[in-house]
Amino acid sequence: MSSWPLNQIALQIHAAKSFLFATVVSCFILREMKPISSDTTPEAEAILIEGYRRMPVWKKLQQVNELTELVRQLAMNDICRRHPKADERELQLRLASRSIEPELMRKAFGWDPDKEGY
Repeated sequence: MSSWPLNQIALQIHAAKSFLFATVVSCFILREMKPISSDTTPEAEAILIEGYRRMPVWKKLQQVNELTELVRQLAMNDICRRHPKADERELQLRLASRSIEPELMRKAFGWDPDKEGY
């Protein structure tokens, strides 16, 4: 019996937890907003913050999702640069091992980040 469904479930659970965490954090940050940048005027920053506060939840989630995908792609580019001869499975495992606990990587994927690297 293949362990692939377990792998998929582990990735789905991890992705959902990460997405939920990012959403909760972004909502908290918008409520407790502090100065964003030293090179932005307080007036411009107030407009930006108000825009975020008025933004519908679905739009905030969409932006979080887009940023998450961007970070994932940047990580994959780094992995491809470091391991140019890696096949697709190895690339995916190295990407997953950057955000999934080593014990779960060993159990779900048979990949030991401590031995194989990230």
